[in-house]
Amino acid sequence: MSSDQPRTATTDWKWRRREAIIRDDYSCQQCGERGGRKGDTELHVHHKVAVSDGGSDELRNLTTLCKSCHFEEHNQTASGEGDGSCSAALRNVNRDEESGQYTETYAPEAFVDAVRDADGLVGTQAVADAVGCSYELAYKRLRSLEEDGDVGSEKVANARVWSAAGGEE
Repeated sequence: MSSDQPRTATTDWKWRRREAIIRDDYSCQQCGERGGRKGDTELHVHHKVAVSDGGSDELRNLTTLCKSCHFEEHNQTASGEGDGSCSAALRNVNRDEESGQYTETYAPEAFVDAVRDADGLVGTQAVADAVGCSYELAYKRLRSLEEDGDVGSEKVANARVWSAAGGEE
C-alpha cells in the first residue's frame, strides 16, 4: 500500500467491507434498515473498536450501520458536525450479543396489523410505536405496502396518514 493511499481505499478494505455487509444481510445492525438490492438505505461499515484505539479491520470488529446510525454512533449530525466521540457498544436491544447480529426483522404484516388495529386513519409515528421501530423505517415500509395495495394513505395537513386497504380504488 502506498503511503499516499488511505487505508479504506485498498482492495483488502473494500473486500472486507463487502464481507461485513453480506454477513449482516445488507441490514443496519442497529435499526434494521435495509440497503443493497432489497433496500434503499446507504450502508456504512463501522469499527466497533476504532482503529485509532487499536481496533483492526478484522470482520469480528466490523458491523454494518445505515448512514444515520453511523453518524449517531459517532455523535454527529448528517452534516458531519459533532464531537467525534464514539460510544463503546451498539445500543439496539435486538442485537444478539454473542453473534453481534441484528436479530429482529419487521414483518410486513406487523405494519399492516398496526394500521388495521387503529380502526381508521393512523399516523406514521403511531405505526412505528406499535411495531417498535423508527419513524423512518415505518414510513418506508408503509410506502412499500401502499405500492403493493396492502394499505392506503392520504395527506392531511403536512402529515401522511394510513388506512387499511379495503376494496376502494
